[in-house]
Amino acid sequence: FLTCAIAENKRAPFDMPEAESELVAGYFTEYSGLKFVMFWMGEFLEIVTISGIVTTLFFGAWHLPFVSDARLLELFAFAGPNGASLLAMLA
Repeated sequence: FLTCAIAENKRAPFDMPEAESELVAGYFTEYSGLKFVMFWMGEFLEIVTISGIVTTLFFGAWHLPFVSDARLLELFAFAGPNGASLLAMLA
């Protein structure tokens, strides 16, 4: 999964679509201004999306390691029941 994620994001060693050794900046040489920014933002949105998938599937999603939800609510009890839930969610 990690290998496919790196390949999908066109990072080394899978950055052949850009062919940086032969071209100035790969297929980006034809674009400038807003067209370049759209490609650039699209690539970074891919990174954010795949990072979210990896976090959800492999790193336990929103759960903190070695800390239960009940323990978090205990820690934030000073904020009241709704505030504790909100602070636990933010943590």
